Amino acid sequence: MGVFGRISRIIKSNINALLDAAEDPEKSLNQIITDMQSNFREAKEQVAQSMVDERKLERKLEKSKAEVRKWTEKAQLAVRKGNDDLAKQALLRAKSNKSLSEELDKQVDQQRRAVENLKFALSTLEKKIEEAKAKRHVLVARKRTVEAT
Repeated sequence: MGVFGRISRIIKSNINALLDAAEDPEKSLNQIITDMQSNFREAKEQVAQSMVDERKLERKLEKSKAEVRKWTEKAQLAVRKGNDDLAKQALLRAKSNKSLSEELDKQVDQQRRAVENLKFALSTLEKKIEEAKAKRHVLVARKRTVEAT
């Protein structure tokens, strides 16, 4: 949730506090749950985008590893043909691609951890929404019982 979401929530809570006496608690609970569901949808989109980014990084990593193999093979071929200068150039390219692969590998690991954290947060948010719905039903039932008596 970004800064604007937080500010929005603070403003809503302050307005709700001011209007508490005049406002129906059931409507407040419904608004809170609606907000939570909206945040859930946004979080779900973030998880999906993070998973897409992870796949893109994995593809880049595989391409980089393939480049390392290609340049290593070219270096070996150049050595067999006796062309040492060409072999050196191929090894330099293989080395630069290998360092790129190592960096991409680190990024993929970081992205995987981020995706897992986002998935965990998403499941936690989903559980909180379900708890809020259950509490809403209990509170509404209590309110109606009080009104009836």
